[in-house]
Amino acid sequence: MVSTRRSSATKLKFTGVPYGSKRAARKPPKRKAKQNLGNAPVQKPLQKPVKRCAPPATVDIISKYIPEGCKEAKTWARNARESPLLRLPAELRMKIYEYVLGGGNTIRIEQVMLDCGTAGELGLTPTFAWGCSVFPPGTDHYNITPNHMPCGVQAARSFTLLNGVCRQLYKETATLPYILNKWADDYVLSWSVLYQYSFVEKRLPPPQRRAIRTLFSARSSNQIISSSKDLESIGIQSQHIMAFIFSNYQSLS
Repeated sequence: MVSTRRSSATKLKFTGVPYGSKRAARKPPKRKAKQNLGNAPVQKPLQKPVKRCAPPATVDIISKYIPEGCKEAKTWARNARESPLLRLPAELRMKIYEYVLGGGNTIRIEQVMLDCGTAGELGLTPTFAWGCSVFPPGTDHYNITPNHMPCGVQAARSFTLLNGVCRQLYKETATLPYILNKWADDYVLSWSVLYQYSFVEKRLPPPQRRAIRTLFSARSSNQIISSSKDLESIGIQSQHIMAFIFSNYQSLS
């Protein structure tokens, strides 16, 4: 007698196709081959144009006119009303400015090499930056450097930040450091540092350049001398000529 009980093996479920079955497994669909477009450019999605701001124009604060009612005019009036210094009479403020910014110091413009740069096809390309040394009165700035100073003499690496506090202080003191002090360039270099600083890179505005009274230059530059209309004395230093001071320069021109 044949048993009608099913074998326990028939209760197993296969997730795949049994071995030896003629039913083929489903293959994943084939992807369409990309068309060979050769060197045809690939179109990129359109992007919104980036708004670029124009570089700020150079503003001459000394001769700039401030219209009434603007933000700068309101700030000017508030500073003049609330500042203890700006509330003083103009004559007394000028005496304070002359005491702080004057003194007959010698301010020497220098070009300092920050690093020697990296080697390239044309050799080393160094990186330079502008600086200054402030020598006290009576110091022979021709024969000393900041690293080799006489005993008891120390050159400052900066002057003052007074004229950068507000617009009114800048307008009242912008030319005083150039009138009340002596200016010089680095005589070690073979070209005029003042010419490079003033005319090539245009770092010294015309009002300040015209305010210089006493100038010591390593190389005579007619452009610097002619642009400084109020020069009272000028000194020229070279490798073989000592410094000559010509007083009353206006009478010689």
